[in-house]
Amino acid sequence: FFFFFFFKKKKKLTEFHNEFCKGILWPLLHYVMPTNNLKYGCKFEKLWKVFQNVNLQFAKKTAVAADADANAMIWFHNYHLLTAPYFLRKQAPKAFIGYFLHTVFPTSEVFRAFPTKVEILQGMLSSDLIGFHTFDYARHFVSSCHRILDLEFYTLPNDGTLVVHVAGRDVSLRIAHVGTRSAEILQECQTAQIQRYAQEFRDKLTGGDPHKRIIFTAGDYEIVRGLIFTIKGFARFLEEFPRAVESVVFVVLIRSPNSIQGGLPQFSVENDITEEIKKIEEKYNGKKLVHLWDEPPSCEQVYALCSITDVALFTTFWDGFNAMPYEWTAAQGANKVPGVLIVSDFMGCVRSLNGVIRINPWQSSEVSHAIYQALTMSNAAKQMQHTRRFGHVMNYTFERWALAFLDDLKKAGEAKASNEMVAIGMGSTFKWVCLPKHFTRIKDHESSLVRSFAQCKYRILLFDYGGTLVSDKNNWVIDDSHSQHNTLAPLQQQQQQHKSSPMIITHTFKNNQPTRSPIVDYLNELTELPNTYVCVISGQTRSQIQVALSEFPNVYCLAAEKGAFLRWKGDDTTWSERSKLGDHLSWQHLAMPVLQTYTERTDGSFVERKDTALVWHYHDSDPSYGDIQARELERYLNGLLVPFHNIIVQKYDHQRIVEILPKDINKGSAAVAIVRNSVPIQYQPQ
Repeated sequence: FFFFFFFKKKKKLTEFHNEFCKGILWPLLHYVMPTNNLKYGCKFEKLWKVFQNVNLQFAKKTAVAADADANAMIWFHNYHLLTAPYFLRKQAPKAFIGYFLHTVFPTSEVFRAFPTKVEILQGMLSSDLIGFHTFDYARHFVSSCHRILDLEFYTLPNDGTLVVHVAGRDVSLRIAHVGTRSAEILQECQTAQIQRYAQEFRDKLTGGDPHKRIIFTAGDYEIVRGLIFTIKGFARFLEEFPRAVESVVFVVLIRSPNSIQGGLPQFSVENDITEEIKKIEEKYNGKKLVHLWDEPPSCEQVYALCSITDVALFTTFWDGFNAMPYEWTAAQGANKVPGVLIVSDFMGCVRSLNGVIRINPWQSSEVSHAIYQALTMSNAAKQMQHTRRFGHVMNYTFERWALAFLDDLKKAGEAKASNEMVAIGMGSTFKWVCLPKHFTRIKDHESSLVRSFAQCKYRILLFDYGGTLVSDKNNWVIDDSHSQHNTLAPLQQQQQQHKSSPMIITHTFKNNQPTRSPIVDYLNELTELPNTYVCVISGQTRSQIQVALSEFPNVYCLAAEKGAFLRWKGDDTTWSERSKLGDHLSWQHLAMPVLQTYTERTDGSFVERKDTALVWHYHDSDPSYGDIQARELERYLNGLLVPFHNIIVQKYDHQRIVEILPKDINKGSAAVAIVRNSVPIQYQPQ
């Protein structure tokens, strides 16, 4: 299924491809920060809308294929269509969607500078399978998912596939560099036309001297391609090995002379390259040691050049998809004495190619010595290196790469198909969530629930507070006051003596006033029903939950600190202890210094004190470092508090907290206590 996207207006094409894709998105993916472009923020929102609209149009067209065939596989390519999977998933939730990024994916520190980083990650994660050329790029991607979206990643036990877990499903990652048409290239290099080209080029470049060696490179005028460093490295080689001046010639092929478009002229190094070549000629009395070929060549001419060169030098320093080393290796297949391949350590293909000399292009002396090593290498060593890389290039072809990706896409899509896609939200917040097929939705049983509710003789409604009746996103402020229920006075006095200790934070409401919500009205309506007991169980302190629900006077029971304290209807001031808490000050005296130490070491963390518990919050800390510190804190406290058999340490990953509290205090036991106190025993559930 193919379709072609046409821009009705050239301006839209310029805004989409030149200004946004090449001018903003492409540089950032290649570590060129937006501070290098003073116009970056002026048109970003407008250009982003254009980018999103184009991706939406692609998604609409591909949705036609998904609707026509339930087993259709949709494969999006490269950074121009980063958010297209998101739009397609909204229209076709069960579609098999693949995405392959053919560029670098930067570190999370660089990627988070992008204003719409969340939308881009969500767009990519709407796929079933995401492909990268190297593990480095995949590693940076999952790090961004973890640090920006707080998503977890792991490997599947059956085949080791790396996955990111999002919205109830596993998004698989595939790491494989694109192959090339290696068999066809090798065959074409045997044709009379290419052999004629090869002989013409050799005669022209060497002047008929059979002992002159040809060094070859190819690149673009874009700065990240590193071509300027290649030429500087060759100049360094001539300085360090002056005898080579009479025996080498350097061919520089510009494959895409018009690649600098739209927002990228500031990244062009065409003038620098021309100037560097001019300096070399002037230094060696006008001798043409560097041949710059900047007119678009044909494939046959490129293969001919590759087949006659003795050394190939590719030194890009940020490059995702570059099949040139593969093509060069295939073109050398019929040579009795193959050439030597030098590649940058930062190229995408370097991880998959053996039998090469790897270099850091930023160090010209290393480039120079690599050229010398290649020129002085024995024929046996050349053949051995060629054999190591030639087998991979010939076996791992473009076709094999594509078919392997589609096989993995089919597996990933079938794994998702075993679950059910459920619609959540409306409008711009609409999304599909993957749930097990046995998952029961209350909406599907609404009539049955309402009927049963009406027939019940006694009704007990137990509501959680944080994250249920209100959002988890509450205000945290420093509380210097001492609650009348505070049993930590001795501990506070000890902390006040150490002014350098971190503040202990208590969760309170802004201006100490409750937030009016329609939910309160609904709760009050429920309390007016006969034999209906509405209860709220919260992990917050007594004063906090009392203030929050002050406009809810008819609540039957309020449970604070996970049910440690209960307040029944008709008693607005007295809280009863549900069970004997025992001596909790002694273990808190041990735990608090540890929490203070970890708070000092972990920026963004703080300690919350309660009457029966201590809570260490790290949701605002660095995602990775916070997780490391929380795991270590949990381990250390479990060992420290062994003598206190009734105390447990619990780490909640979803809330990013570590809580220390008595074992018998939990919301489940609180619910049982409320039920037993509310209805006659004959009506209590067994």
